[in-house]
Amino acid sequence: MNALNPAVMNKLDALNYYTVTRKYDLAFPRLTEDVEADVVVIGGGFSGINTALELAEKGITNIVVLEGRHLGYGGTGRNGGQVMAGIGHDLNAVKKHVGPQGLETLFKISGLGAGIIRDRIAKYGIDADFVQGYGYLAYNARQVKTLQGWAAEFRAAEPEVEIELLTGRDVQSIIGSTVYAGAIKHMGGGHVNSLNLLLGEAQALTSHGARIFENSPVISVEYGERVTVRTGAGASGSDRLTLIWPDNAIQKQWLQVTVQATPNTGLGASDVFYFGNAVGECGNSTTDAKVDLLDQQMARANPHTIFNPAPIDDPCDYNRDKKVDLFDQNIARANPTTVFSALNLIDLSGIGGYSAMGEAPEAAVAAMGMADGVASAGATGSRAAGSGQSSSSLIEKGSLGIGRDGAGRIVIDFEGAQAGKHGLEVCEDLTRPEWRPAGFAPQVEKNGLRKRWMAEPSAQSRFYRVVERP
Repeated sequence: MNALNPAVMNKLDALNYYTVTRKYDLAFPRLTEDVEADVVVIGGGFSGINTALELAEKGITNIVVLEGRHLGYGGTGRNGGQVMAGIGHDLNAVKKHVGPQGLETLFKISGLGAGIIRDRIAKYGIDADFVQGYGYLAYNARQVKTLQGWAAEFRAAEPEVEIELLTGRDVQSIIGSTVYAGAIKHMGGGHVNSLNLLLGEAQALTSHGARIFENSPVISVEYGERVTVRTGAGASGSDRLTLIWPDNAIQKQWLQVTVQATPNTGLGASDVFYFGNAVGECGNSTTDAKVDLLDQQMARANPHTIFNPAPIDDPCDYNRDKKVDLFDQNIARANPTTVFSALNLIDLSGIGGYSAMGEAPEAAVAAMGMADGVASAGATGSRAAGSGQSSSSLIEKGSLGIGRDGAGRIVIDFEGAQAGKHGLEVCEDLTRPEWRPAGFAPQVEKNGLRKRWMAEPSAQSRFYRVVERP
């Protein structure tokens, strides 16, 4: 799904008539564990909740509804609330395609929706401010003629409903205006508070035993003998932490990542691994990471275009644009290194790993763990030992923590001497990033050395970054 413009997001999050007149104080948990169901419904609007309710009324009750924000967040919770029948096209044009009988069938189907709403409100005692009666208005004689055809079709489809064509003073006595030349009074329709209708239907749904989860956006659906719906991008649908450094912040150095052994990770010992970044190096040698003429030649000898794109792990796609072309050759040509300046290969012999070189690398250190439910990461340009221990200067440069607390809130910590100069930015889509300041203020702790931002579980920003402000 494409990311929404920030201004649009702010409008969607703003209070509206329906949210301030809601009569149901319903809230549902976020999905945090694996569950099984006979039916999974994605989306908590009218379509999703009514689909689930129809199934539940027919005896299929092992249902899970997954809503990315909260019930009624989209059009369901902010529409005009008109309950009406009809076809939004010229009747004569429709009749040419489906014939008179087909047109009557379409009118009957359109009238069913209003009847279902009336019946549900009565069956479950839903307090949705339903007011019966709807008017179709005409400005001029031509439109009155159109309403004459509609009235006939409405009566044929719903003979039991009070439907009347009004003109002249009869219209004016009801509308209170001389602007309109005619009207259909259709007592099968009406007006409803759409959000209260939805919440009342959701309450009815849970009375059948169905489960609803809010703040649980679906990331993927996997089809097979069993259909798997994931609400998180990590393993088994868990959260995935995406740590983002500015472009070129980690180049010609190593990134060391440590997943700590804690009850949350389930590891018996900390897992340490490394990502090396030698710009323009294709990995053509197992004994060094020099960038030289061979790296240019490898890019020239292994071309990829838009018609045969390079895979994500192509060693010669230096700029990761899915093409291997002259740009990649130029990248290797512009970043040459020698035996004295090349990125040193890592000696992992001290921790039982593969050993290629005996010298400790220049390192950008990142430590990821789940102590107290928070993952941490940091970066520094100082040297780090091959054993995987972080540099003591990490806090001087700044450490970053990302995770969720027990209430499901997203917690972002930034700690360091320069914490006061940093702010939090968010975006929804990295393919077309529109970074903007986070809409929630940080807590400042430790005499200004730590900033903590806490986003509520309903927060939909998928990506966060801490940036230095001038």
